[in-house]
Amino acid sequence: MRRSVGILAVATLSTVVLVVSAAPTFAATADHRGAQLAITSVSNPKPSLISGGNVLVRVTGSSRIPKLTVDGRTTGATVHSQPDGSWLALIGGLRNGVHHIDAKSGHESADLRVTNHAITGPVFSGAQQLPFICETQAYGLPAAT
Repeated sequence: MRRSVGILAVATLSTVVLVVSAAPTFAATADHRGAQLAITSVSNPKPSLISGGNVLVRVTGSSRIPKLTVDGRTTGATVHSQPDGSWLALIGGLRNGVHHIDAKSGHESADLRVTNHAITGPVFSGAQQLPFICETQAYGLPAAT
C-alpha cells in the first residue's frame, strides 16, 4: 500500500513540473503580444452621425504618437497622450460627406470611416420643414413659450 502512495506522489510531481515548464513557451508566443492599434470616435459612438465638421478620436494600442491622416492627407490635429495610455485628437475641417481617418504607428495602421453632416441637419431624418409652424394648440396642447 505504501508503494502505490509513492507512485502517486511522483506522478503528481511530474505533472506540476510539466505545467511549469510549459508556461514560458506559451507566454512567448506571438499571439500574446499586446493590444493592436485601433481608432474610435469619442464625439459620437456612431461615426456615421458626426456633425459640424469636427470629430474627437481616440487611438489605442500605441506607445508612440500616432500619425493621423484624413482621406490620405495629414491633419493639423494635435495628438494628446492620456493617463490610460491612449491618444486623443480633435480633427476639424471635415466637409459634409464620408471621410476615412487613418492612424499609423510603426508598422501598424487602423482606420475609421466617418460621415459628417451639416451642423444645421438633418443628420438621421429627412429634410427640415420650411417654414416650420408650431401647431401644438391644434391638438389641444398649450401654446409653446
